[in-house]
Amino acid sequence: MPPPRRPNRSGAGIALGLAVVAAIGVVAFVLTRDHDVAPISRTELLWIAEKTDRVQGGIPQYVRDRVTEIAKAGDGGLEVYAVGRAAAPVGRISLEVLRQGERERDVFLRDQEIGRRTSALTKSVAATPVGTAGFDLYAALRVAEDGSRAGRREVVLATSVMSASVVPLDLPRLTATDPEKAVEEVMKTAIAKIDLSGVDLQPVLLNATGPGQKPMSVADDAWREEFITHLGKALGAHVNQPIIDSTIAPPWPGSSAVVEFATVKARLTPPDRIDAGHFRPDEATLLDRAAVQRSIKLIVAQYNQAPVGSLVHVTGFCARFGTREGARELARRRAEVIADLLVEAGLPQQLIRATASAGTVPRTWSNPSRIRRSGSSSSRSSYRAEGAREHESRPIGTGHPHEPLP
Repeated sequence: MPPPRRPNRSGAGIALGLAVVAAIGVVAFVLTRDHDVAPISRTELLWIAEKTDRVQGGIPQYVRDRVTEIAKAGDGGLEVYAVGRAAAPVGRISLEVLRQGERERDVFLRDQEIGRRTSALTKSVAATPVGTAGFDLYAALRVAEDGSRAGRREVVLATSVMSASVVPLDLPRLTATDPEKAVEEVMKTAIAKIDLSGVDLQPVLLNATGPGQKPMSVADDAWREEFITHLGKALGAHVNQPIIDSTIAPPWPGSSAVVEFATVKARLTPPDRIDAGHFRPDEATLLDRAAVQRSIKLIVAQYNQAPVGSLVHVTGFCARFGTREGARELARRRAEVIADLLVEAGLPQQLIRATASAGTVPRTWSNPSRIRRSGSSSSRSSYRAEGAREHESRPIGTGHPHEPLP
């Protein structure tokens, strides 16, 4: 009797192996095809619009640009609140444009449809009642808080700030002091209970308008930028650099009336140093450009009080490291960076003198012990308006590890 045949396990193993390989191939194919489809990016933008007779109406350019970006990226929406004496919901539009169930890829057609939707939303803002007198900035901040309850929210707050006239954010009273002290004062009120920790806040500062209203001065812009930035951060928000919208347009129809607001009463003193404005080691790139811009606006505001034709001297420095030619070139580029920011802030370019002083760290610092060490170069920029007070910008210095600073 022949011995029983043993099952061919190797054959079964081969068959099983082929099946597994085939299964893996199918899964890999499916995953690859899914990966080829770009994921939809969803951003729910909240635009809070001041609706008073002292600011321009219409959609700020920043909001238009952001809406276009969101529509291009994929799904998302724009929700709008109008705020006068009270805050009122306006509506929401989808920023997803579809054709036959697929995302519209024709840029012209997509932008055309988004333009139609935003135009309809603009009409809704104009028709939304917000009260007859006053602007409640507190109510606007509450809208931002409510909008972030479901998750982190990108919020655009479009306001003049200065037109706020409802307690506890009564700006005519608060502008008698500097922005930080004003924020400390309002944080003693019910405002401190607002939680903006889930908000990415983008302030858009609107121009002043209306009969008899004086235009914003450099000092006004500097004050309100500092105020809204400090206030947002005090409430837990991530605050982006405020944007000044220079659009000239009439107010929204049916706006809440506010009295003409005066310029700031506080005397803003430019800082002796711009500690947050230090450069990257061995570069002419500012680490905190926004902080430098805010400080420069104060410098420009005081320069405007100096005799006409006063010169501004900007001197760039770098550490004693590398070749003297290379150090001088770096110092020159750093001085030009600061000079360009001064021009952007309104100083006449022909009155600015940018020079380089390389190969040494100036010993004229009043408190060199405050310099921090962290890398391979240090920098200082000085501003001096002839006939006015001398201003110094000393970005935090970092010395060469084998060479102590003076």
